[in-house]
Amino acid sequence: FEQMVNSWSTGFFSTVTSFVGGAAALLIILVLTFYMVAEEEGFGTSVQYLVPVEYQPYMKLLLKKLKRKMGAWLRGQLILSLMVGVLVYVGLSILGIKYALLLALLAAVLEIVPYVGPVLSVIPAMIVGFAISPTLGVSIMVLYVIIQQIENHVLVPKVMQKVTGLHPVLSIVALLVGLKIAGVPGAIFSIPLAMMIVVVLEDLFKDVG
Repeated sequence: FEQMVNSWSTGFFSTVTSFVGGAAALLIILVLTFYMVAEEEGFGTSVQYLVPVEYQPYMKLLLKKLKRKMGAWLRGQLILSLMVGVLVYVGLSILGIKYALLLALLAAVLEIVPYVGPVLSVIPAMIVGFAISPTLGVSIMVLYVIIQQIENHVLVPKVMQKVTGLHPVLSIVALLVGLKIAGVPGAIFSIPLAMMIVVVLEDLFKDVG
């Protein structure tokens, strides 16, 4: 029993740590994205002067492209959150859950944090379900697993390709590499970082061509 408690405690604290790290990384990205979009000239001027004079025009152009990409990424995240929220609401409503709207809103908000967010969002829904009946609790768990699979294999690749121009395979690879290297924060940073690399590579190949 003691070993089981220790194992559960370790898993719980690991999840909390991942969530806090992911939330912090997400907050940093959101602040930077908002600053890039809202204060284009101020941000561009600050970064522009960090490079030699002869490269400053190129850096200014590059920052404009990055700003558009980051703004697109932010829109993509909001679209994904909305879609997941709608799917959760419809699914829970079909199952007859009284607090379907509240749980759907929670799922939409936590959706912004990859991997850990969806796991945390299912916990209160399962508690509500199991409080009514074991069958309903299991049904809710299955519902969230299905929605997560739809999100990972259909929504994320398609939405991110639509709004950011990233190929679905590249989006998935970036997420997996980021998760492997730095956990949840790495997964959050992976898509914006991949967009930055794509912007730079596009310019390099354009110059070569």
